[in-house]
Amino acid sequence: MGEAARFRMVAAAVSVAFLAVAAALNYYEIASQSVPDRYGIGAQQQRFHPVASVLPPGAVVGYISDLSPDDARGSAAFFAAQYHLAPRILVPFPAERPVDWVLGNFSRPTDLDDVSRRHHLVLVRDFGRGVMIFRRAGTSSR
Repeated sequence: MGEAARFRMVAAAVSVAFLAVAAALNYYEIASQSVPDRYGIGAQQQRFHPVASVLPPGAVVGYISDLSPDDARGSAAFFAAQYHLAPRILVPFPAERPVDWVLGNFSRPTDLDDVSRRHHLVLVRDFGRGVMIFRRAGTSSR
């Protein structure tokens, strides 16, 4: 192999190595720019973690909120709660079939006495930060 061919081969190898390093740096820069969690889905895990210890794993749980399920924030709140409380199933409350447990997920301070009275619920536990568990009035809180 001649000197010119050897030079072209080394130049090609150096070029490929340079392009590979440049592509890796570009990928790292793009990957490190995190997408903001617009709806706070990640923060929901901390809010719902203690709730899972109260609700039975196979329960169908009613869901009430001050956020409309018809807008993006309300839908995101519902699905975040569903995700973090699985394998429990959340259903909008009042539900088509009777449920014993009801999860309250509120984005602002709420009059719990009014919620309890209007929906015939008994507050079992307020976890703070807008998360609470209710039972239907007349059911045991075992």
